[in-house]
Amino acid sequence: MQVHAIDAGVRAREIFAGSSTTFAELISLGAVLQGANQLDDARRLFEMALFGYSSGIDPETKTNVLRKLILCTYKDPDLPAEIRLQTAEQMLGAVLGEPLDDSAEPTSPIIVDLAATLDRFPKLKQDLLGIAGAVQKRRWDIYGQRVHLVSSYQYYRRGYEMGCQNDLGYNAINLAFVLDLLGEQEEGEPNHGLATRAMAEKVRTEIVAILDPVHTVATQETFQKLSDPHLMNDWWVLLTLAEAWLGLKDYAKAAYWMAAAADLRAKLELMLTNKSI
Repeated sequence: MQVHAIDAGVRAREIFAGSSTTFAELISLGAVLQGANQLDDARRLFEMALFGYSSGIDPETKTNVLRKLILCTYKDPDLPAEIRLQTAEQMLGAVLGEPLDDSAEPTSPIIVDLAATLDRFPKLKQDLLGIAGAVQKRRWDIYGQRVHLVSSYQYYRRGYEMGCQNDLGYNAINLAFVLDLLGEQEEGEPNHGLATRAMAEKVRTEIVAILDPVHTVATQETFQKLSDPHLMNDWWVLLTLAEAWLGLKDYAKAAYWMAAAADLRAKLELMLTNKSI
């Protein structure tokens, strides 16, 4: 049975007040509220699920819950910026097996155990590296310090090196963007950021070669579909292609894929509207 965000919010309040619940219910409600952008309540539900109700749950499922908890934490507008970023960083550092600084809170044994099994789930690890890159990029957005941009680059590059095809270019397209930003900051240096820009171009070229292998043909008809037809229904893939082609200065292809993404978004919104009537 489909649960709407309003009902999920009401049930979440009951749970926060002490009503009995289960791991499955917490995850289901959290997913609904996360989708409705009610991130504070979603974060609290995922936190309860992971740290209070996950005994006997397999490591992959628990790592997925941790991933959702980290996403809701660093994006939660109800938390002060430094708290949400620092909390997300500590969870990411722990699950990725990185040394924490002396000021960090003690790591939960649950996350320590998940760190020991993370290499068994490469797609999850790649995704977590991308999230770590996004957290550092958000720090740069807020504080404007180059060190955070470099840290973002390092995480995105690690994710990219796990295989551009494995995450449909997510880490790669973000890596290229961060490289552009770093290149702008290096314009006053001897090489004027040329090496950084060259790497960004290489990354974008790899993205379109993987997602849009017919890109070498110049006719408009080649844009009608991707080699994998399922990707035509993936809004993020279409946007990734548009952004990659834009960075490569092929504006016709960038415009085509941006229009395809807008068209798909309109169709998805219409489907959601019809379902809710």
